[in-house]
Formats: sequence, C-alpha cells, structure tokens
Amino acid sequence: MVYPFLIGSVHCSSKDLPISMEEYVKNQLSEETGWDRVKRMYSTDDFGISPEMNYVLTTGKYILVTSAFFGGFGNMLRAKNEFFRKNVATTWESQHLARRNLADTMSLALFKGGAKSALKYGSFSTVYLLATMTAANYRDKISVWDHAASGVFQ
Repeated sequence: MVYPFLIGSVHCSSKDLPISMEEYVKNQLSEETGWDRVKRMYSTDDFGISPEMNYVLTTGKYILVTSAFFGGFGNMLRAKNEFFRKNVATTWESQHLARRNLADTMSLALFKGGAKSALKYGSFSTVYLLATMTAANYRDKISVWDHAASGVFQ
C-alpha cells in the first residue's frame, strides 16, 4: 500500500541512480508518440481495458439504459392516447378484451420506443465519446476543439 503523505518525503539515497523516478517517468512519457497512446487506449493489459475505454463503455451503458427508459415511457404514453382516440367508438365483447388490447398496445410501444431511443442516443454518445477520447489521447490533452470535431463528424 502506498501512503500518499510519504511520497514527497521518500527519496533514494543511492548514488547509483543518476535520476529520480519522477524524471524517469517524465522522460518515458515525453518519448511516447500519439499513436502509442492511442494503441494503449485500445489495448488490454493485466488489469483489463484502459481507463479511457472504461469511461466510454460505462457512460455508453448508462446513456443506453436512461434513453431506453425515457424513450419507452414517452412512446407508451403516446400509444395510450392514440389507442383511446382510435377506439372511442369501438364496441368490445368484454371489458377484459379491451384492457388486454390496451395493455398489449402499450407494452409493444414501450419496447419499440425504448429500443429505438436506446439505439439512437446510445450509439451517438458512445461514438462521440470514443472519438473525443481518441483525439484527446493522440494530442495528450483535451480541449473544446476535440468535442467540436467529434460533434461535427457525427
């Protein structure tokens, strides 16, 4: 376990090491090219996927579920109003058949609207975040121009 309060106070006293660990890490990162960072973003290691890809996938999943929820319920309410509008003068054999037909119509609209909305918003946000993270990793910094370029290419 690394104790954060000891990081600044622990130094190597050996004269065999000409540079400190911080300088070594800075030198290694300065020699790294943009394509190396992009390759590392899309590769897996012992710990799994990279933090950037984890961010993209996690955010994409949350947006997918949220948009399915809101899109499905919005479409279900529209289907209910449309059902009442179309069947105001319909005579049913029993009240059970009328309720069953309404429930079937609303359930189908819920799943159709949820799938359509989830596909639309989930795919857009995931591709948008993937493009933004790729550009930010290549340039080794993130700016508003990365977001603007990702939005333009969508």
